[in-house]
Amino acid sequence: MNKEWQNAYEEAIRCIRCGYCQPTCPTYAITGIEHSVARGRNFLARLIYEGEVELKKQFKKPIFECLLCGACNINCAPVVKTQQIMMAAREAYIKKQGQPQLQRFVFRELLPNPDRMTRLMKLLSLGKRSGISGLAQALRVFGWFGKNIANMEALLKTFPKKFLRDYLNETTFKMIDRQMKVGYFVSCGINYAFPDVGLATLNLLVKNDFSVEILNSYCCGLPAAGYGDLEAAKALAKKNIEAIEQSGCDLVISECGSCSSFLTDYKHLLSNDESWAQRAEAISDKIRDVNVFLVDFPLKTEFKSANTVTATYHDPCHLEHYMKIQAQPRKLIKSIDGIEFQELPESNWCCGGAGTYNISNYDLSMKILQRKMNNLQKTNATVLLSSCPGCLVQLSFGVRKFKIPLTVKHIVQFLNESIII
Repeated sequence: MNKEWQNAYEEAIRCIRCGYCQPTCPTYAITGIEHSVARGRNFLARLIYEGEVELKKQFKKPIFECLLCGACNINCAPVVKTQQIMMAAREAYIKKQGQPQLQRFVFRELLPNPDRMTRLMKLLSLGKRSGISGLAQALRVFGWFGKNIANMEALLKTFPKKFLRDYLNETTFKMIDRQMKVGYFVSCGINYAFPDVGLATLNLLVKNDFSVEILNSYCCGLPAAGYGDLEAAKALAKKNIEAIEQSGCDLVISECGSCSSFLTDYKHLLSNDESWAQRAEAISDKIRDVNVFLVDFPLKTEFKSANTVTATYHDPCHLEHYMKIQAQPRKLIKSIDGIEFQELPESNWCCGGAGTYNISNYDLSMKILQRKMNNLQKTNATVLLSSCPGCLVQLSFGVRKFKIPLTVKHIVQFLNESIII
């Protein structure tokens, strides 16, 4: 077994199997099955490592059904990092049972090559906007999802005509020369699905006189790590570390909760390489989620909603459970004059998006989403805000699917629209 598996085993044996993870686990709340909760998954990983059971295909479901949301840590006294155990278990699984070739191609050939990835996404965008049903399936780009490929096409209502980097190539932002330089990390979700969110972030920064540099960033690597391809994730992490180092930026911000979290976790991902681990540690100190940045640094702009709005907020798992970012998004929302804030019941429960979980585990994802939508309807909110593109996709799909009359937006979009001119 490799070092990651050894570290995962040492983490798994810290689980005392008390069961306090049960009340907070979204998948266990749906299935009620022991292998759907952290203590069951951790015990399985331990048995596999100790050779008590063989890593067969029958164990794919409990290993890959974990949302990696981190909610099991809420009540966990030893704070066992089940998400790290599951990533290592997934790596062990694909090494034993094989990795889909197309999945490997995406993680190792497309994501490290932004130009190639962008060309592919433009094809998918054209197909979606022109109504060519099944384009993604015809191209077999996401072939490892099998029968769930049709569900993938339904998740996004539409695709933008232009991506964020297209706009950035056409637009010159007036940058103010200030002592502190901020690096903007372009996440894949924002670039390809929500370019308006990225433009809103940059507009907020420029209007508040921050000096900003657009980083030559790559995918953060979380998708690859989530499917157990830690080698691909490490390669992407190293590219991003080099890009951040070369920029000379004092701080790096992202409005993608998943990217913000995973960038700070590079030091763990690369812990087996002392030189890279030290470099990862250095850049992790620079990472700021946009919610934290906008609260920590005083803004000269004021915000007022054009209409009286009832807003609520969904906590992305990587912000709430991983980074403990809870108060800052709410403070930003409440800073907007004319906003009535209504707390969302179980706001820190996963929405079921979890990257591409809503494709690979569609049925379970939809049951988790329904619970979120049921809670949403209790708020009577007219706007649902969040801080992660993956959540925005899932939540937007949810309000369409369950016909809930409200708008889903990223916090920075809402702030940008509320700036008092």
